[in-house]
Amino acid sequence: MSNLLNTMEEYSWLASWAIWESVNPTANFSSSKDIKENIDFNDYQNDLQKNNIVIIAMNPGGESNISDLQNVTRKRKESINSWKNFHSRGRSNDHHLASAFNDSKARGAYMTDFFPIVGSDSSKITDVIDTLKSEEPEQIKRLVKELDDELSTLLPTYNEINLICLGSVAEKWAKTFLSNPKTKYEDLNKTYNVYKVFHHSPLAESHRKKYALKHNIENNYATIIKKQLEEQGLKI
Repeated sequence: MSNLLNTMEEYSWLASWAIWESVNPTANFSSSKDIKENIDFNDYQNDLQKNNIVIIAMNPGGESNISDLQNVTRKRKESINSWKNFHSRGRSNDHHLASAFNDSKARGAYMTDFFPIVGSDSSKITDVIDTLKSEEPEQIKRLVKELDDELSTLLPTYNEINLICLGSVAEKWAKTFLSNPKTKYEDLNKTYNVYKVFHHSPLAESHRKKYALKHNIENNYATIIKKQLEEQGLKI
């Protein structure tokens, strides 16, 4: 069996795996403080990427690299502190991701961001992408092809990939560039099935609550997104 941690090492600054350890004796993830930091993914080799599910968000937060878009790329040969939990502990209700995916069919799935453009202002990132689409479309295509190549390296034996998108922006990009027959790039290596779930951040809390009330289910992130995915034909 190939070592996926080594195979995907160049992407580790941006990506992770849907496996979490809890410091809570009950093994629950009731808050981000329950997530153990710096787990060793080598201990979970047999749990990594058991199927064709990939979980994808918008972009990494942090100090912006927008001023250097010509050199932005998904690969980094000099990996520093590689393979941490997705977006690191304590940001944007990450314990919701743990509670939803850690004990599901998606456990061990690859997690990454659609674009490697760093920035914490989501509206600014979407503006950048919209501008690039109209003014520098070759840059967008380059980055999308890098994503396609990355996931092809991850899943060489699958023709189709099921993308679980965290939030509406990631879903919009995935459909526009990867799955919509009218707008997707024609020379992709894979076929993509796109599924949307609510984002796990506090900003989406009111939308999640309304959805739970509408469907008469518990206002719990794991319960809500599993219901969403079932409605779209994907059971995890």
